[in-house]
Amino acid sequence: MQQIITQKYLALYPNGVEAWTEYRRTGYPYLAALFDSNLPNKIGADAKARTPERFSFSTKEHQGNPNMSSLSTLLNGPDKGGTKLWWVRSGRPVQ
Repeated sequence: MQQIITQKYLALYPNGVEAWTEYRRTGYPYLAALFDSNLPNKIGADAKARTPERFSFSTKEHQGNPNMSSLSTLLNGPDKGGTKLWWVRSGRPVQ
């Protein structure tokens, strides 16, 4: 599976968002460690994170949407880049 997903990841090079989604979904391909170890702190992620798990909502959305009060319950965590989405499986390969 790792070889197949790595080839798919390379084929998706022109479509970065889809490649990022495949990485988040499967955990493959294994990515190199970050050069700057402070970057995960800026998005509220674990120090071992290679990429963000999700995008945060904008300030405008927080101010204008009355349903944002229930956001942390719906996300199972804070509105940060390190909060895993509901569909992320627990057995996903970890680097």
